[in-house]
Amino acid sequence: MRILIVDDDPVHAEKLAAWTESRGHEVLHARTAEDANWLAALLRFDVAFLDDGMGLPVGDMAARLEESSPLIRCVLVSARPASELCAGTLPFLQKPLEPEPVHSLLRELELENAGSRVILRVGFPLIRTGRRAPRAE
Repeated sequence: MRILIVDDDPVHAEKLAAWTESRGHEVLHARTAEDANWLAALLRFDVAFLDDGMGLPVGDMAARLEESSPLIRCVLVSARPASELCAGTLPFLQKPLEPEPVHSLLRELELENAGSRVILRVGFPLIRTGRRAPRAE
């Protein structure tokens, strides 16, 4: 999977990148929400880890990324407890992060992504073959 880490803390981002790269994922890091939007416009991402302390509400940041990469799954990462955050339906990981919860969440998201891709691959040909060719008379 291609993963985007949006975090202004390079130490945290490097640690998260090392864990995910060790499992074979491609990882890019954006230090600002603007950089994240720019990268999402250029590349397709499967997952984005979003730090809540970036100066922009996480929900807004997730919505902007989803405009560029409709299948992206955004994950909120924060040192604050989930009860203090308004993240809607985003998956949540509490800082300080540990490798096992990150890997577990990525496994779940890989399964979801695999299902979405199968539906998209199967769905498109069905739409194309569902049309009838005009009859020659």
